[in-house]
Amino acid sequence: MTIHDILNEATHDFETVDIPSARLDAEVLLSFCLGCDRLEFYKNPDMIISETQLAAFRNLIARRLQWEPVAYITGRKEFWTFVLEVNSSVLIPDRIPKSLLKKALNICRKIDSPEMKILDIGTGSGAIARTSDTCAPSSSLRTKFYHGNRKPKSRNTHSTVGHKDSSHQ
Repeated sequence: MTIHDILNEATHDFETVDIPSARLDAEVLLSFCLGCDRLEFYKNPDMIISETQLAAFRNLIARRLQWEPVAYITGRKEFWTFVLEVNSSVLIPDRIPKSLLKKALNICRKIDSPEMKILDIGTGSGAIARTSDTCAPSSSLRTKFYHGNRKPKSRNTHSTVGHKDSSHQ
């Protein structure tokens, strides 16, 4: 099967269960499976993939047909200008938090100073923390990671999001 045929088949499968972003989801999953950029599908629509690759892709399709989010299947989600690692214990950043974050960050840009403190509770993927760091680098950021029903532990560390004042669990 060609890339073109594979994507059309997966898109059709997704449409039969009313997945609203059927074509995009098919492309993202195939690019993840093949380890290439989606642009390759448009440059080489007649490319043929191996049976092993096709079987792996069909496994991803089966998961998506059960409405598992693409971000959980791939373990990543593009957000703002970076890619976040996600899993089923993390909320996937989407448009609603993104628009709220834009408003908050516009305020942060105006105030950006070492006295400004930002608290990200229930950090999860780190979307707010990473974005805050890019928009208000002088501010002090504390993050709280929660896991299950346990209380968060605080410890100061150099965070993966670039702030020097973070707490993790």
